[in-house]
Amino acid sequence: MVKNYSILMLNKLLAFFLLLSSYMLEAQDIEKGYYMFPVRPGEVNYLSGTMGELRSTHFHTGLDIKTSGITGLPIYAAADGYIMRAKVSLNGYGNALYMVHPNGTITVYAHLKSFQKKIADFVYKEQYKKESFAVDLTLEKDKFTFKKGDVIALSGNSGSSSGPHLHFEIRNKNHKVLNPLKYGFDEIKDNLAPTLSKLAFITMDKNSRVNGMFGRFEFNIIEKDGVNVLEVPVTLFGNIGVEAYAYDKLNGARNKNGVLVQTLLFDYFPIFNQNIERIDFSKQRNILKHTNYKRSKEGGRRFNKYYVDDGNFLNYYETNELNGVISIFDPLEHSIDIQLEDSYENMIQYHIPLNDAGYSKNLTQKNMYFLNKRGFDVRKNTLELMSDGKESGCFARIFMGGEEFLYSHAYKSDGKYFYLWDLHAGLPDSANVCGKSIVFNFNKAIPSEQKTAYSNESFGLSLPTYALFDTLYMRYTKTVDTLRQLEYFNFQHPDIPLRQSATLTLKPSFEYDRKKSAIYAVGSNNRLGYMGGDWKNENLVLKTRDLIKYTIAADTVPPEVDRLKSSNGLRLIIKDKMSGIHSYRAELNGKWLLMDYEPKSGIVSSDKKILLKGKVTFVIKDNAENFSRVEFSF
Repeated sequence: MVKNYSILMLNKLLAFFLLLSSYMLEAQDIEKGYYMFPVRPGEVNYLSGTMGELRSTHFHTGLDIKTSGITGLPIYAAADGYIMRAKVSLNGYGNALYMVHPNGTITVYAHLKSFQKKIADFVYKEQYKKESFAVDLTLEKDKFTFKKGDVIALSGNSGSSSGPHLHFEIRNKNHKVLNPLKYGFDEIKDNLAPTLSKLAFITMDKNSRVNGMFGRFEFNIIEKDGVNVLEVPVTLFGNIGVEAYAYDKLNGARNKNGVLVQTLLFDYFPIFNQNIERIDFSKQRNILKHTNYKRSKEGGRRFNKYYVDDGNFLNYYETNELNGVISIFDPLEHSIDIQLEDSYENMIQYHIPLNDAGYSKNLTQKNMYFLNKRGFDVRKNTLELMSDGKESGCFARIFMGGEEFLYSHAYKSDGKYFYLWDLHAGLPDSANVCGKSIVFNFNKAIPSEQKTAYSNESFGLSLPTYALFDTLYMRYTKTVDTLRQLEYFNFQHPDIPLRQSATLTLKPSFEYDRKKSAIYAVGSNNRLGYMGGDWKNENLVLKTRDLIKYTIAADTVPPEVDRLKSSNGLRLIIKDKMSGIHSYRAELNGKWLLMDYEPKSGIVSSDKKILLKGKVTFVIKDNAENFSRVEFSF
């Protein structure tokens, strides 16, 4: 049986490496040295971000090259080619250029301060033609051609950049992103192996246990006697998923970057391997299942799952028949090994013993998992309840559809009793656990693989096929804040990600000014964040990817405009305290005037090429159609 399993794993590994070789074919066809490093070529450079790094809603699609905290460094064409696209936007990539090369690849240069003069002059004319600061221009082939090493722009901090740097990408002809570090840039030095910082083990069904408990448990990796070990020994039983927080550092930089290749071995057999060599933009949302979304939403690190979870459609993986899940149904000693490799082939391996007879089976208080204040949680298809242990070994009384079910505890830990209910058996209405009453507010079980529409007296929810990654056991309540006169539509799933947008219909009980009212997300300390929505009959309809707490509120206050001192032209600072800025327009003597807007600072600056003479009129609108109008004479 072991021999057959070995052969199976070898065959699967062979299939994986054949697939990997097809991915690498593009890289092998492009000789090293084809591309010039786009910032300070020939000098040592440093990165703040690498290909495939885990971000909140996407994999990072290139290199973030440091520019020493300044803007205005020359940006060089990485190879011969022509500019196919020039974009100016308030967010995202900000000012960006897309360049096509003779080998069919495309390089992208983002967060720029400004473009090369010929490009900048053309973009400037188009902004006036379209009467818009933000433009996205597709350019004719060979309109702007450059040789390798020509200056095409200056580095900046535009768009959603959190600091001055260049975002640089290499894409194939289908706009799938390739790993730039595979093309031999000597400007980046890296002889440091990646680091495994934390491991987490998660029970995949209600019969599985981590140190005798159900749930998800994190452990630090520490060094002991010169060997990397778990801070607390671990005993596993059943089907267990492994998650890891790992990072890679490069020479001379403190940034914790992503790890390109990660492999999990169980009892020395590889059962999971991932290699993020290229990224498909259409599948980016799958990162919400590639990582532990719930843990990161709680404020924790982004843990990389070493198993292919339900609803994850990425093809970065090669796994065993259990999709990378560990299966242990004996008391024998086992082990896992974690192999990490970066783009410069620096490797490290961590060996973790499991079920060692000498290990303690108790988690320390530091690692103990307790349920939230509600006294229950939902993990995959299991409802978990907890008592405070004041009554020894009492039953949990679970109520569903007029029936009562008595449940004994599944296990005991640290003086507390835990009860597990399989949600496939139905959605309970409430429970009484050792004298404590719990109301669940379940509405409906919604599968991911079918189109679903659900409606009641206060809301409607429409989900396209595969909008969900996994089955949603929807919980919802509606409450009213009489003091603030707000009604709250509380979808209790901030930790449930959506692949596609759902259509949410809120059915208010109050009367609202439809021109000024919209849907707002209710955050911590009841802070409101504008979401929008459209009125249809008596209801508000919103496209959203968040099943969170919402309310409806009116914004009746116009945006604020203040003039800043300037020796050249007009500088304003603009802000709106509620619904946010929607648009602005400036005119000089009745003709449209270009105004450069930097959302991070809220500063709007007039066109420096034009001497202001006469009257400038500035009108700004917020998302509730409130507006402010100011005039300045020059």
